Amino acid sequence: MGIQYVAGDFLFPEIPFNVARMAVHEAAKLGVRPFCVTIDEKASDYLPYLFGSSSYMLVRNAGELPAKLPLLYARLTG
Repeated sequence: MGIQYVAGDFLFPEIPFNVARMAVHEAAKLGVRPFCVTIDEKASDYLPYLFGSSSYMLVRNAGELPAKLPLLYARLTG
């Protein structure tokens, strides 16, 4: 059957999410430190489950980037 894409949404939305979560965990096992920068206001509903509580950052608009990039760098290198 595979994953069916219907009218802008997945028929089984948990399938792509769980596949992504598995990929993030597998990357971490290989020494890659996955990190997500998002504009999604609802990110705190699902990104902690996907990336962990400290491996994502919300940027509400492009004007925040100059202030957020040094914080992002510190989180990735610290």
